[in-house]
Amino acid sequence: MQLSENTLKKLIKGTFLATLLLAAQEGGRPLHEAAWILVAATLTTVVDAYATHLSNRSYGDLRAYAHSLWVGLMEDSPRTLATFPTLIILVLAAIFHWHHDHWNPDGSVEVGYETVALNINVVLLFSYAMLAARRSGSTLRGTILFGLMNAVLGWLIVTVELGLD
Repeated sequence: MQLSENTLKKLIKGTFLATLLLAAQEGGRPLHEAAWILVAATLTTVVDAYATHLSNRSYGDLRAYAHSLWVGLMEDSPRTLATFPTLIILVLAAIFHWHHDHWNPDGSVEVGYETVALNINVVLLFSYAMLAARRSGSTLRGTILFGLMNAVLGWLIVTVELGLD
């Protein structure tokens, strides 16, 4: 299966969205965090599909309108699907009572589910960017550079999250 350019773009955006939303939350309540990420990603997908639908189309009947909106939702769904790796980690953290990141009095950090999820997202961002760059015909050097740029943006989110704790 070959992913389209649009699908790869939506996967990158969805992974960034999950990374930002996870980093912005307090931590310690993985199901609460998962719910917010899923709601935000789903509503972003719905709003994007609906806005595109309204701005690009005119319809004579309700059936054609509903069908076109459904097609738009399906085209934008990779954004929501891209949050699933993060959601799975959060659900597993809740099931297995995995703690969130914890700072000890001596300054050391006990790595929790947030750091693991954020780092997996950085790897996904790198991978999606590499696929997108290769698909667009970039050279090997350009592909690696594009992947690294995406990973650096993901790491920037992780760094800001750690700095604000």
